[in-house]
Parts: sequence; C-alpha cells; structure tokens
Amino acid sequence: MPDPWIKVTGATAGDVLKRDPEAKPPADPRARPEAHYAALIEANALSDALAFLALALPSREAVWWAAQALDPDPPPSYWEAPKVMPAPPVLAIRTARFWTVDPTEPNRQAARTVSELAGLGTPEGMVAMAAFAAGPSLATPDLPAVPPPPQLCAVMVRSCLTIHAAKAAETEINDPLGAVEAATRSILDIGVDLATGKRLVPQKAKR
Repeated sequence: MPDPWIKVTGATAGDVLKRDPEAKPPADPRARPEAHYAALIEANALSDALAFLALALPSREAVWWAAQALDPDPPPSYWEAPKVMPAPPVLAIRTARFWTVDPTEPNRQAARTVSELAGLGTPEGMVAMAAFAAGPSLATPDLPAVPPPPQLCAVMVRSCLTIHAAKAAETEINDPLGAVEAATRSILDIGVDLATGKRLVPQKAKR
C-alpha cells in the first residue's frame, strides 16, 4: 500500500481531477489520490501520473517540485536577492523558489516578469509562470482581479516537467525513450515525496 498523501488538494481522486474540467474522470472517483496514482504507475501511464500529481499537490508544493526538478541543488542563499543578476533561466527558477518560500504578492508578480525574460516556452519560464498562475489574480495590481482557472498552475507545472524530462533524450541517443522514462520517474519521485511530507517546502528564514 502506498504511503498516504498528506499534502493534497482533494480527499479522493475524483476531487483532485475536478480541478481540471478537461481531465478524464477516474475509474474509481472515490479512490484515495495515492491509490489512483499508484494505479497509473502500475499501468506505466507516466504522463497521466505526472498530470495527476501536478493537480494533486497544492500550488506551493507543485511549484517547489518543478523548481527542484530543474535545479536539485540550489545554493543556501537562494531566497536572498542575488548580488549579481543571474541569467534569465536561473533567475526564473530562483524567483519561483522565492515565491514558494515567501508567497507574497510582490514575489508573485515578479515571477510573471521573470517568466517572460526566460521565455514562456522554456521549463524555466514555465516554473516562474506557474508561481504567478497560483493566483489570486492574473491581472496586474492596478486592475480588477481576474481569478485564474483552478488548474492553471498545475498545467504550467506539468508542461514544465514534461519538457524538462524530454530533454533527457538529447543525451542518450541509443535509448532516448528509456532516458525520458527514467527522467520522468525521477521527477515523479520528488513530487511524491512532497505529497507524503517526506520533503517539505522550506519556510522563510527569520532574521
């Protein structure tokens, strides 16, 4: 039996998938999220498992998951303002992490700006945009609030991680599909650790 998920957006698989109107209903809507996920892994439906996990994790955990997959070993001072401005991809990951640790509105708005610098079609740009897409609004602070669709953050995280995993094929010409599968499984392991509480999103250091 899989470890219980304690960081999760719904008590059942049906609850989780209701967040995305385009998601296919689960075979057993009353199944626990971890049981539904285990069934997807057993069926080797890794893409579906990744999409489900992105929906199942709360926004902060989902964004942290993507950031960890892109950069597993951040410097200890990642939450501090950099002394030297890094390249846009690095800055995008750092800004997304900064929002997860200190989810203020200025940090969220900064994530949108940085996502555009990194490129919205890149994994780095997508993880920053996922932080912004967590809400509460897609509008700039001077305009009336426009609540994001409930699945938008998860969709950005899923897209980020799918593209990132696909890059594994570039380094393994003999078995590119196997490389992508291995990369995807490693990414999923990080997400499950967050869902079960084995990994935690850090809190902002007190001064």
